[in-house]
Amino acid sequence: MECARELAESLSIEFVTLSYEEMGYERMDEVVQRMPIIANNHDEAKGMMPCSYCGVFRRQSLNALAEKVQADVMALGHNLDDMAQSILMNLQKGEIERSVRLAPHTDTPIEGLARA
Repeated sequence: MECARELAESLSIEFVTLSYEEMGYERMDEVVQRMPIIANNHDEAKGMMPCSYCGVFRRQSLNALAEKVQADVMALGHNLDDMAQSILMNLQKGEIERSVRLAPHTDTPIEGLARA
């Protein structure tokens, strides 16, 4: 977190954080403990992994924070290991179309940010 804070400061970008608790969500360790109960009560939750819940929380939090700070642009950092793992998991599950979501969502260059 400190590395990200220092990078933002060096680029003269405001650094803002938001926790799950601040959003009114449970902590992920609490969600994980309750997953068997959730799955027993909701068929659609059977077989879901913690990353399914975390992903929803994260996206909602990012959207709420972007709205709060009136952001026009959002840069998310993913390393190639994350992307490779996602692609392999999607291939293994036969969900190849999900890999398309890993592509950049804009072609507009942003000054100060590296392009892949």
